[in-house]
Amino acid sequence: MYPVTVSIRRDLLNSRAGLDPVGLSDILWAHARPEDGLEHIAQHVNDDMVDITLFVKSDAVESAYRAAIRICHSALRAAHPLADWKMVTDDQGNGFIRIS
Repeated sequence: MYPVTVSIRRDLLNSRAGLDPVGLSDILWAHARPEDGLEHIAQHVNDDMVDITLFVKSDAVESAYRAAIRICHSALRAAHPLADWKMVTDDQGNGFIRIS
């Protein structure tokens, strides 16, 4: 199992409300597929940023990374409560992902 941490940040220019941590977990679970291997979700919530650690059961770190990114991208694109949130990225659009 690999813990993969993804950071999301609220778009302060367009933001309407904060984020409910319980609701966020529910949204992420709803966007996970069985083949993603998601086992557990942990979060560290600040006012305008959330670090989400997805614990992914996988044979390889690359597969765990891809599953975590897929789940987060799917949730950010489709879930209305996440409309004001986006994945933290560098100038090239690469997500700041930490794999422990």
